[in-house]
Amino acid sequence: MRLLDKKIDPDLFARLMQLPARARKDLFEYIGQGPMAEPPADALAHALSTVAAEAAKTGGPKG
Repeated sequence: MRLLDKKIDPDLFARLMQLPARARKDLFEYIGQGPMAEPPADALAHALSTVAAEAAKTGGPKG
C-alpha cells in the first residue's frame, strides 16, 4: 500500500495543526526533500514536539 493511500492519525494531525504555519511549512519541506519510507508515528510525533518546543523558546518562527 502506498503512503498516500493511508489516512493520517487524527491525534497526530491535530498536533501538527497546532504548530505555527511556518513550522509546518518547514517540516513539510524537510520531509519532501526526498523519498522516504513511512515514518513511525512516534518518530514523527517527536519531530513535531521538537519543532514546537524550539518555536516556543524563540517566540515562534518568523516569516
